Amino acid sequence: MYNTGREAAVAALWSEPCLAAMVRRLHRVVVGRYDEALRRHGLTVAQLDLLMTLLTADRALRSVELAGALQMDRSTLSRNLARLRRRGLVTGGDRPGAAAAVTPAGRQMAEDAAEAWLRAQRATAEMLGADGVAALDLLARRVTTPDEEG
Repeated sequence: MYNTGREAAVAALWSEPCLAAMVRRLHRVVVGRYDEALRRHGLTVAQLDLLMTLLTADRALRSVELAGALQMDRSTLSRNLARLRRRGLVTGGDRPGAAAAVTPAGRQMAEDAAEAWLRAQRATAEMLGADGVAALDLLARRVTTPDEEG
């Protein structure tokens, strides 16, 4: 026999839109646009974000700092750093406590990919509309704690 709490949860599961599912769909659509635009550069938007985070930092960053700044789990960060290291785009970050930095080739790659990123940025902003962009900005601010804002 179900208790009241469980019955309410089951009813909600079938009747309420799942916020996580909505965010995941939005993520797939938006990230897909950027990844497609960056594909010819051999980058994903997550990798470009990692490069740009390192480029705009005032120093090399340890993996734990990068993971926090990017809101990325450490295993995903490690995989992306390894891919960028193999291509000579970053150095370091290959062991616990080791700081990562962008190489000159990594800086050049970010600059080369900038135009593709900008096209994806503009197309996505157009798709979402000004109110959608404003809503994303508001939501991002709400889920970012003061320590993560930098």
